[in-house]
Amino acid sequence: MVFGGNMGKPQQLENVLYLAKKTITFKDVIFLIIGKGTEVHRIKKQSNFLGVTNLKFIESLSRENYFNILTNKLVLPYLND
Repeated sequence: MVFGGNMGKPQQLENVLYLAKKTITFKDVIFLIIGKGTEVHRIKKQSNFLGVTNLKFIESLSRENYFNILTNKLVLPYLND
């Protein structure tokens, strides 16, 4: 599953983190977070603390590579209430 874009407080990326934690036993489910923002460091730190191994971070990609990923993965909708 892919989240791409800004990683700030309004995006509430802890929702992605906790969803990744809940699905950690499904070996074919990987969460890919692509982008930059003020919350990257905090979410990475939380991910390590919780032992979430199915969550990967990529700071930037070429437009072509980004769209290649999107055509082959499930894209996460906005997960705010």
